[in-house]
Amino acid sequence: MDLDEKKEGDFIESIATQGFGFFHVADEGGQIRGYIHAIPHSQSKRRHVAVFGMIVKKEYRGMGIGTGLLKSMMDWAQDDSSIKAIQGWMVDGNPAWKLYQRFGFVEVGRLPNAVILKPSEISEDKSGNEEKLFVDLVSIWQGVDSN
Repeated sequence: MDLDEKKEGDFIESIATQGFGFFHVADEGGQIRGYIHAIPHSQSKRRHVAVFGMIVKKEYRGMGIGTGLLKSMMDWAQDDSSIKAIQGWMVDGNPAWKLYQRFGFVEVGRLPNAVILKPSEISEDKSGNEEKLFVDLVSIWQGVDSN
């Protein structure tokens, strides 16, 4: 997913003004390279689960930014005794899956064909045919040991 500057700014402002949860931006020289957020679930029965999302701009991937962002979120979760688990969603085939696995995340479910890819995200196979337009949405989970 590409970061749209306007949507990115609106999203960051909406998270920052909520006053709860976790938000961390990786930037250099005022340019956002990526960010991560985690928000405790809105239902009181599930408030011990923080739902997270992370994005790193394509041109900065593979530079350790995602690792740093994910580590900062996990440190926050371990320091917050009310957070017992982190849950997230990702598109099947997301290259960040290997990073999530290194941090102990496991796949816990799938929604088949739940995401429609944009034409720019569709690659062609060896025969020149376009790959499927729909991909699975994968739920990932990591338990948290509080400090």
